[in-house]
Amino acid sequence: MYFGDWLSRWRQYSPDKIAVIDYRNDGEGSSPVPVDQYSYVELDQRANRVAHFLQQNGIKSGDRVAFLNHNCIEAIDLFFATAKLGTILVPLNFRLQRPGLEYVLRDTAAKMIIAGSKFKETAQSLANSLPDLQFYLLEDDFSIALENGDATPPVPTPVCQETPHLIIYTSGTTGSPKGAIITHGQVHWNSINTAIACNLTSADRSIINAPLYHTGGWNVLTTPLFHFGGTLVLQRCWDADGLLEIIGEQQITIFFGLPTMFKMLVASPKFEQTDFSRVRVVLSGGEACPHHVLQTFSRAGMPIRQGYGLTEVGPNVFSLPAQDAERKAGSVGFPNFHVDAKIVDEQGREVAPGKIGELIMAGPMLCGGYWNNPEATQKAITGGWFHTGDLFRKDNEGYHFVVGRKKDMYISGGENVYPAEIEKYLQRHPDILEVAVVGIADEKWGEVGKAFIVFKKGRELTPEEVKSWLRDFCAKYQIPKYFIFLDELPKGDTGKIQKKQLAEGFYG
Repeated sequence: MYFGDWLSRWRQYSPDKIAVIDYRNDGEGSSPVPVDQYSYVELDQRANRVAHFLQQNGIKSGDRVAFLNHNCIEAIDLFFATAKLGTILVPLNFRLQRPGLEYVLRDTAAKMIIAGSKFKETAQSLANSLPDLQFYLLEDDFSIALENGDATPPVPTPVCQETPHLIIYTSGTTGSPKGAIITHGQVHWNSINTAIACNLTSADRSIINAPLYHTGGWNVLTTPLFHFGGTLVLQRCWDADGLLEIIGEQQITIFFGLPTMFKMLVASPKFEQTDFSRVRVVLSGGEACPHHVLQTFSRAGMPIRQGYGLTEVGPNVFSLPAQDAERKAGSVGFPNFHVDAKIVDEQGREVAPGKIGELIMAGPMLCGGYWNNPEATQKAITGGWFHTGDLFRKDNEGYHFVVGRKKDMYISGGENVYPAEIEKYLQRHPDILEVAVVGIADEKWGEVGKAFIVFKKGRELTPEEVKSWLRDFCAKYQIPKYFIFLDELPKGDTGKIQKKQLAEGFYG
């Protein structure tokens, strides 16, 4: 079975086929402009040049290379260059503050960071504090290598299903992020599952606008479309009006989004003017899609296929046929083709239809565990089954429904937020005694954070002062929207904070 260097294969099969069309916005509110386009042979040549650049700077198989920038063609170059070398790419979340970035770089012992000019100061500072970390500016030496470097294929490095290709960090329930090891096999089998579920072909054209530090950016449609020789339009960042223009201009056939994004599309005055005639299916994930959005898209001739997945598994592991969107509202459908799934009780026994239990999954689309964290790996994967921590039920027809989460994680605008991580930073404040963060429903973002805080005796802060403290540690989406100040937090007999009471509104 072939893993790794997909581009050299497509270079033989369809050398002149356009692989990537690169768009950008010249300014806020401006129309997206196609900057350049790259055929499969050109994309392969770029990846070869980047591979030689990495080798010339001491990078070898198994080394970790970090990337810090918004979506750009160079991220794709690095993805395929590292595939050729057996090197591990670490896409950094550009929304994190310096402490979060430094944690990832130290945890992976990254040997190189490549950053765009917007992040130059941060990257340089990180390299100065981590003596084994090389720093290269995207617009400097890296660009020179792309223009003038050696385009001949590097000596290939054999990779197999278990070889790590990406490390994508997810916030940890214990307060520390965990690096999911995305193997070549996981990428390969996720693309197979996606292709079967969505009938992907080389004729399909999609859009990359989910951030490429996310599994959604890489693995919902990007890697599957590259695997099947399709065409990807690169949108630097999410922009509803820009996306609508691109859909018509580039005859997009399939695209992925979150319900929050779809609400913005529907609200745009350009929605009614957009040519959706080539769109055959839209994929939705992250949370349940509102009924009115499903209906609006359906009337426009775009069936929405809802699903479920997570960084560590797939992520395309469940899919609801579009024709069932209204009849089975709230369902994520069935497991995809090469996915084994069970709903089990606390003793690991499969539960009957209608009963609630934890979803566990097995198959070739599992991650390789958590980087540098054997304890978390052993806890999550037992006997080849990944324990999701999500509560599911299955009806008598076999349709699956997400009921809730064993973990405290909530999803805000498509971003996973783990309260323990936010609590850790709040508890560092010298005036805060106790804190608990929960997720609550929000019309715009799906869910947002609500923080309950007890101050030390004689101390007091305003909500804005608490937010200001968090801005030094957290991304914007991680900062709770609401702050409630209490004299004490509700606790059970064992002293455990009763988050259920907080989430249900008994305390403001």
